[in-house]
Amino acid sequence: MRSSPRRLAAACLLPIFVVLLVCAPAQASRTDCSPEPGWPGQDSASAAEIVRLVNVYRAGKGLSQLTMSQSLTNAAAWKASELAVDVPATSGAAFSHSDTGTNRTPEARIQACGYGDAFGENIALGQGSPQAVMDAWIASAGHRANLEYPAWTAIGVGAAGGSWGYGWVQDFGVSNPDPIATPLASLAPTPSATSPSPAVPLASPLVAASGPPPAAQPPAAGPPPAVEIMARPRSRTRSRTARIRWHISGQMQQLSCSLNGKALLRCGSTGRTVHVHRGRHVFRVTVTGPMGTDTQMVRWRVVRG
Repeated sequence: MRSSPRRLAAACLLPIFVVLLVCAPAQASRTDCSPEPGWPGQDSASAAEIVRLVNVYRAGKGLSQLTMSQSLTNAAAWKASELAVDVPATSGAAFSHSDTGTNRTPEARIQACGYGDAFGENIALGQGSPQAVMDAWIASAGHRANLEYPAWTAIGVGAAGGSWGYGWVQDFGVSNPDPIATPLASLAPTPSATSPSPAVPLASPLVAASGPPPAAQPPAAGPPPAVEIMARPRSRTRSRTARIRWHISGQMQQLSCSLNGKALLRCGSTGRTVHVHRGRHVFRVTVTGPMGTDTQMVRWRVVRG
């Protein structure tokens, strides 16, 4: 599906997982943790909201809460600004965990920012809000594995806007306070029973809305997406609060919602609550995947109470 801005996401569970993406040319001076001149600044409020959403999600899974690491935050902020600038400039070729031009690895970048222990990383580009990018990561197995890894104790988040939308980065770590940076070889611990499974591939990019596309991605095999409405308001009701719940099956890349023809910025992975006035209303939920699209509508009327 071609659309703009393109929404992309990739997960990397490091040091055990392998980074497979290819970088495009850029300045060869990017070897430290200092942003390049002219790069966009950080949206600290959005970054803080992602930290909150991560902890809410982990709490729901019975997992430990994460605390903010300054060195991981610096590494994530650097990468978010780099994605926001370089991905549009290279028509998508720079969407990678490794750094553009220098091909610096995530290990080297995170160590340059002061962190020297096992870590994981999720990246994304183009989602319109913290909730939207969290929904995209949760819907992808590779990113979700990072969010649910039980050994994490620390997190850093970057959020920076560019011409294709925000670059989003989550960096997770097993140590907080930050460990002293150590040689790169020591960043790879011996796998244990609590370590993620080795050699899990990166998740495929998530794509939505139109405009100059990144490098084409071959469609992944899998069942077409389908959405089933599980709960809806009565066709005639006095309540101005409507709770709509759904179940999604098949292979999903994008999820969107609209109310009375107007797109909603937030569309939860399992449902949405809306507040409306008296009159007729139409809610639409659409799920898109490499094998097709499915849309379901909910119609109801709010009468005088």
